[in-house]
Amino acid sequence: MPDATVSVRSGSGVVFALVVIALFSRSPSLFTHAQFYAEDGTIWFAQAYNLGWLHSLTLPQAGYLNTMPRLAAALALLFPLNWAPLVMATVGLIIQSLPVTILLSSRCRTWAPLPTRMVLAAIYVAIPNAREFTSWSPIVCGIWLCVQS
Repeated sequence: MPDATVSVRSGSGVVFALVVIALFSRSPSLFTHAQFYAEDGTIWFAQAYNLGWLHSLTLPQAGYLNTMPRLAAALALLFPLNWAPLVMATVGLIIQSLPVTILLSSRCRTWAPLPTRMVLAAIYVAIPNAREFTSWSPIVCGIWLCVQS
């Protein structure tokens, strides 16, 4: 049985890597010329930098706690300032890649047959005209994509 667990985990890793590559290819400039977008720099990173990452987790923004972007900003504090946008974009890319990996995992086998879940995953990755969700700011929109999945 351990062999099956290893193959499932490596299969999930391959799926995750393929999704990361596909999402990265939509807009590589988000990572090659990373910059803060919207609340990334003006609110989340600024508050984590100026007020401390732990305190910034308790501050609501428009009535929401926005925990994931604030944790990404906290992680970005561990790197040089000029790398902070890249760190936040990378966290967003990871968040955006998780729904496909979860959808294709065995824990979702009761939702639909694997071929159906594969079609849904392909639609999620290849959805056209979704620039505002997939290329402007992965950390801002990644959470909404996870919720919708």
